Amino acid sequence: MCGILFRIGTGTVVHPICCGVHECSAQWESSDIEEIKNLINQDLSSTLELRPNDIKKIGNLKEIRELNEKLNRVKNTIGKSPDHSEQLKEEKSRLQSQIDDLSVDDAQDLMEDKLVLDDERDFDTLISSIAGRGPDYLQYLSYPLTDGYHIQQFSAILSLRQPFVKQPIHVRDIDIVIQFNGELYNKECIDSNDTKFITERVLSNINNGKSRHNSILQTISELEGEFAYVILDKSSNLVYFGRDFIGKRSLVYKLLKNEEGKISEFITSSIAIPTITGESEYIECKSEEINILNIKSGSIETVEISRPKPSPEVSLEVLGLKSGHKVDELINEFDVVFTRATKDRIDTIHPLHDTIDHASLGILFSGGLDCTVVAGAIGRIYNERKSTNGMKILVDLLTVGFENPRTQASAQDSPDRQLAKKSWFELAKKFNSDVIDFRLVEVDVGYEEWLRHRHRVKRLMYPCDTEMDLSIAIAFYFASRGEFGTKLSLDFESQTVVESNYTSRAKVLLSGLGADELFAGYSRHESAFDPLMPPQEGNEEEYRNTLMQCYMKLKSELTIDIKNIYKRNLGRDDRVISSWGKELRYPFLEEDVINFVMSKVPLDLKLEFQWETVTNRKGKTSTRIKPIRKWLLREYAEYLGLSWVKHELKRAIQFGAKSAKMEIGQNKTRGTDTLK
Repeated sequence: MCGILFRIGTGTVVHPICCGVHECSAQWESSDIEEIKNLINQDLSSTLELRPNDIKKIGNLKEIRELNEKLNRVKNTIGKSPDHSEQLKEEKSRLQSQIDDLSVDDAQDLMEDKLVLDDERDFDTLISSIAGRGPDYLQYLSYPLTDGYHIQQFSAILSLRQPFVKQPIHVRDIDIVIQFNGELYNKECIDSNDTKFITERVLSNINNGKSRHNSILQTISELEGEFAYVILDKSSNLVYFGRDFIGKRSLVYKLLKNEEGKISEFITSSIAIPTITGESEYIECKSEEINILNIKSGSIETVEISRPKPSPEVSLEVLGLKSGHKVDELINEFDVVFTRATKDRIDTIHPLHDTIDHASLGILFSGGLDCTVVAGAIGRIYNERKSTNGMKILVDLLTVGFENPRTQASAQDSPDRQLAKKSWFELAKKFNSDVIDFRLVEVDVGYEEWLRHRHRVKRLMYPCDTEMDLSIAIAFYFASRGEFGTKLSLDFESQTVVESNYTSRAKVLLSGLGADELFAGYSRHESAFDPLMPPQEGNEEEYRNTLMQCYMKLKSELTIDIKNIYKRNLGRDDRVISSWGKELRYPFLEEDVINFVMSKVPLDLKLEFQWETVTNRKGKTSTRIKPIRKWLLREYAEYLGLSWVKHELKRAIQFGAKSAKMEIGQNKTRGTDTLK
């Protein structure tokens, strides 16, 4: 993994100070672990101080809670006491005003969440944030280009594929410079360094007679994996930048021009900076596109990545006829594809600094269907190998819970924590052996810790900026950090062994993200069937036509979900998780898995339903639809021997971990509300 920062500017070059660690110069590098750690810690210490308003909230928490309880009683009384409604409404306003005075962030705090920076110092601030993404090696380069432009590049590397290769990479034979963030799973480079593979592929395409431009485009289009990139072709003054086909790694950019339409500044980076003026807003690079910046003209052209676009199967012959499908055969085929995707993501972990006696692998773990399937696939893979060269594979299942002052629930009481314990225990009993050991790592987040880190998370997740983004991002942020947790492991007699104050050292984390988008796991997928009425004698044709329309709507929803996942989830999650020097990998979002599920799995095996008769309190009966989301994935869980999780319902992480609406008085806050 690599943190990418690339800048084109004009005028006087201002070299980064980098928190005082390095003197200003046109080139510097560091592989000194302590030096890099000090730089990262300086950035953390400057962003994690409690602000005056945060301290006030903590001190007033008891009073705020008491006022909120009074407010709720008044609200409940208003409708029941019409004679005193005006008086009660005044009391309601008075109490709400008191709560706001004690708990609402003041203007200064909100101002500090956005940075007022001149363009030249943008680069400095980004460097200090990006350094945490690559704790193994840092390099800064600055050099002139034509027409008064100069280039500044910074790379922060977490090395997980050997041999180690420094970045940026200058391919002198053809005068291109490459920055690459991510992992490739092309068969030709599965056992080698992926950045070397890219340079060799570009050279090969050029040597085969293709133009430089087409050689670079073809190389990018042929890459398979989880990545973002910047390629500068110095001879043609073109910059190629973008993300993989799904958008699993973050890359943002901003482009400022002068009055003549020429570039005054261009930055593309793994992380963005929010600003007050809004004049230099960053844009997330789209997936499926290669961006090409022409430095001389200042224009950006986009080229679509050439990929087959699979489409979910929809046909009258299969809908509603589950018995007509060869379900077992389909599950076996899916197992082959999904297992291969998982193997690729766990077999390509070769850290520069060994982690003997520590977990080499972690899973973001709620205990639910998707992440448990990933864990089950990993457990089976290692146990089938019988041996791992004498080393036991340690896998940390990272589960997070929040102490929520609004609900007064503890982290241990959160739904995800309860389910995670159950799923971990079953996984450990089934798979723990001489070759693999699943351990549960319980990460509890108190209210003060949430206050201390939320401002940093807001900056990291930008340009995502809603309440829901914060509640999801901060859950992943603390889970991936994996610090100060309680580790649960099983001994030989299946007794739980507890270790306090445990920190997970796993550099690679796996996620079950993508399963909902592929297998129809959201409530909005059910809503596609709202128009469907129970079949009745004589309306068979109308019923089938409506059913077809419902599945066509579901098909459209799923296609949009995969197309937009880069913008809704992936960039945000990458920015917050990678800030800890951790890399996230997604077995469900491997291209072969996506292609298989979208082209081979019929829609009625994703969202299966039955009709059920229910009786209300008055004894009146009615027939309603009973949908089962992710039906085939649930059958696959049973195929893996994970029967306990087969019937678990979908629960969003912000509700399962209780990270949503952490502030008292947020009852009416919506997830789609923009952060103030």
